[in-house]
Amino acid sequence: MKHKIYFILLLFIVISCKQEVAKQKQYISSDKSFSLDGSNHVAAKTNEKNPDDISLETHIAPLKDSLQIAWQILKQDFPASWEYSFCDNTSCYFELPKSNALNVITKSNFKEEGALKLQVNTSGIKGSGSLVLLIQNKLQNSSDTLYFEANF
Repeated sequence: MKHKIYFILLLFIVISCKQEVAKQKQYISSDKSFSLDGSNHVAAKTNEKNPDDISLETHIAPLKDSLQIAWQILKQDFPASWEYSFCDNTSCYFELPKSNALNVITKSNFKEEGALKLQVNTSGIKGSGSLVLLIQNKLQNSSDTLYFEANF
């Protein structure tokens, strides 16, 4: 009887993990023409002088020639008391639009033109928030999902 309970518990854990992995991969394309600074999960970096400020940044780098990137919000979830802004290579936003198309990114300019930055001010209020973007290369029809996660 004890072994059956352990087996059922183990089976439940395995099924839960598989469902979570499938959910995370639902927007990811295998045809890649760009990379996201080595990872599509961007962790928060706190400011030592002002720990209420959280900065998250990544760069989109072409693997081939040039990119015509567009992004679309899949999820935006921050505590109401937090203030945040998001910058791409066309503008900085205090109220995020649902999507935007970027200027062309090349291998020679990706450090400047490929930057995506999320700046969060928590005002000292504990919580967690996330911004999930679908990143698409319009020139080569490839995409990836980018996760910004901030915890304070």
